[in-house]
Parts: sequence; C-alpha cells; structure tokens
Amino acid sequence: MMNKLQLALKLKKLQLINADQLENIHSRDKVAVTCLNCNRFFEARVDHLLKGMGCARCVGNAKLTAEEVKEKYCEKGVFLELGSYVNSSTKATWSCIYGHQWTATPKSIQMGRKCPVCAGNKKHDYGTIKSIVEKEGHTLLSSIYLNARKPLNIKCNKGHVYKMSYQNFKKGSHCKVCSQLRGKK
Repeated sequence: MMNKLQLALKLKKLQLINADQLENIHSRDKVAVTCLNCNRFFEARVDHLLKGMGCARCVGNAKLTAEEVKEKYCEKGVFLELGSYVNSSTKATWSCIYGHQWTATPKSIQMGRKCPVCAGNKKHDYGTIKSIVEKEGHTLLSSIYLNARKPLNIKCNKGHVYKMSYQNFKKGSHCKVCSQLRGKK
C-alpha cells in the first residue's frame, strides 16, 4: 500500500509531512499532506488519497474565507456584506451596485442568482398587491398576502367575488364570471 500511496501523492503533486507516518498505516487513517502547487497543509484519509483526492483549494473545492468570497463575487457586481458569511450553504447578506440588499446563499449566487429587485423578482408586500389589483378596477378582499401562488379573495367591478393567485391575476386572468359573460356575447 505504501508504494500505491506514494504514487497517488506524486500524481496529485502532494507530499507527506512526515514519511514515518507510512509505517503500520491503514486505509482509514489520516495523514498530514502538503500541496506542492499552493503550499496548503491538510489532512486526508489514505483511502481518499488512493482514490485520487487531491488539494481542495487547487480543484476549487476548499472552503473560502469571507474575504475570498467577497473578492470572487465583487467581479460579478454582487457585494457581500461584511460579517454575514458563514459557509456556502448558509444565507448571507448581499448588495448590488444599486444598493439593493437581499439574503441568499453563496452557492445560489455562484449558480447565477442576482439581485431580486434588479431581476424583477422581488416579493411584493400587501400594499403593492392591493394597489395593483385596484388599478385594474377590482377590490382586494384578502387581508394578508403570502406569495404570488397563494389564492387571494378579489371582487371585480361588477361585484363578483372570486379566488385567484396574484401570479394569475398579473398574467391577465381575472373574474371567471365576467370572462364567461364576455364569451357569450
């Protein structure tokens, strides 16, 4: 196993910190290794090294520091608010070049998620929904707004009460009774 491990380390440009570690070593034991490319020190299990695992930083899988995350996404016009970064799957606070702030995971930012205000995906509040419904000549009867997919109670200008999600209302669907009456004419 020692020769296989030495070959695996050589292929991945890794070096054992202490060559004496190789005596009486088992596949699930951890060994201390240095990457010859970036001089990073880390510990890895022998069986993982034999399977081809290498330096996480050199292959882009190392945990980034808050400063590294800030630098990485600054180029994309997305700015990490200081003190909010924990890891790639915990929400952090971000801002765009226009000063809008939102929370998202660094992983979702990496996958292309942008500022919800600039992208037109910002969640509306109750007052905004109410004014949009009223501009169409309808009355919003619901007292709360959860999201665009949950049905709202709306009354059309002819007095018909119906349930419809904001998502469908925004697409132009309105009172079914009125649309059926228009279809009969």
